[in-house]
Amino acid sequence: MEERKETLTPAIELGGRVWPLRLTHNVMMLFSSATRVPLDQLENQLVRYDFLVLLLWLMLHESDGQLKREKFNAWLEEIGVLGVIKQVVPAVTEAVKAAFPQDEEAEQEADDQDPTAAKA
Repeated sequence: MEERKETLTPAIELGGRVWPLRLTHNVMMLFSSATRVPLDQLENQLVRYDFLVLLLWLMLHESDGQLKREKFNAWLEEIGVLGVIKQVVPAVTEAVKAAFPQDEEAEQEADDQDPTAAKA
């Protein structure tokens, strides 16, 4: 029997609240529609500030449909660009990885099969 790993839902603290970050079907549909980013390029596109912030907004709004964009933008202004880079980038990246765990496993398997592969 394969051992099942228990994972915690990625989260971020903004506006005095801890928000779970879930990359749901609805979030992906809205993000994909707005950005035209293919799924296999999602993680690479998070270096774009606008895409990163949009994905975060969609996940927070999915969690609380009453959240206004103005309040969200004010929170980001409070933490500043450096805060976004230090807090938002890792949290959103973790949420994306949590949504696609088989990709991470496939990468590890490929690395295990090719001992000459460069390790990061």
